[in-house]
Amino acid sequence: MSIRIAVSTGVLTAAGLPAILAPATFDRMKRMGFDWIDLSDIFLAMSELSEADVARMGALVRDAGLQIAGASVIGLTPASRAADAQAFRERVSRAFDNAASLGVSLVSVGLHGAPPGGIAGGARPPWLTQGSAPEHSDAALEAAAGVVAEVADVAARHGQSVHLEMAESSVLDTGASCVRVRDLAGRSNVGINPDLANMVRAPWPLQESWKTTLQNVAPHVEYWHVKNCHRIELENGRAVSTPSGLAEGTIDYRLGLGLLAEAGFDGVIVVEHYGGDVLWFAENARTHLEAVLRDREQRDAATVSNPGK
Repeated sequence: MSIRIAVSTGVLTAAGLPAILAPATFDRMKRMGFDWIDLSDIFLAMSELSEADVARMGALVRDAGLQIAGASVIGLTPASRAADAQAFRERVSRAFDNAASLGVSLVSVGLHGAPPGGIAGGARPPWLTQGSAPEHSDAALEAAAGVVAEVADVAARHGQSVHLEMAESSVLDTGASCVRVRDLAGRSNVGINPDLANMVRAPWPLQESWKTTLQNVAPHVEYWHVKNCHRIELENGRAVSTPSGLAEGTIDYRLGLGLLAEAGFDGVIVVEHYGGDVLWFAENARTHLEAVLRDREQRDAATVSNPGK
């Protein structure tokens, strides 16, 4: 099993740390026990890095003894593309060019924006304020597919793959809608990033369980954002949520990893978190995932040694 566990640079922003290219930035992630990182737009936007920034980032990552597992680009909304198609194309081109210069072949893309005020800002997070789930009209799904097809074509020029990040504020909020958008886009370099907690934290009734979501998208998963939360259902059909440790919340990642493994998952798991001591939670998430993977490896080895038992 060659599954890699990475940490998102977004946890630094969630922890209230400055978004700067300095040795301490990446040394900290190495001290947290990670060998792999995900370069997140929430920390430094990939499309806004200069050529010098890209060179410096690459050198700092290498000096820290880290490797880049992939990048996460968000805010590629159908609305932004419709409003200014040229600016959209330029942003996508810069983001994927910079990612390629850093040796990134896996790019997670989100058709949603960052929380208002930022993760560490004072604004109420959108999962506590949004009114209802997005509409899954044919027009909305086709608009999303148009964005995905355009982005996938840019990625293909660099031999990169695109992984659709699921989120409660875009039409990529159910396994069924993600697969539909992927199929409509009609590009072979498109996979799905089932960021389950994004949906579980939504304040409205869930359209499908997290297990159903994972089962629906499992054949298309190579890049997987993980975090967790406690979801509390209220009598009026609404729900509230609060961040939790990866092993403690509503989503059972031991079971989830098993479901993906059965579908052949052998890719990248990216640890995220928001709330509390973010860095502590990220370290503990890594420890939990490593233990789960060891358990699976030992079980698989025992099965090979004793196939009749």
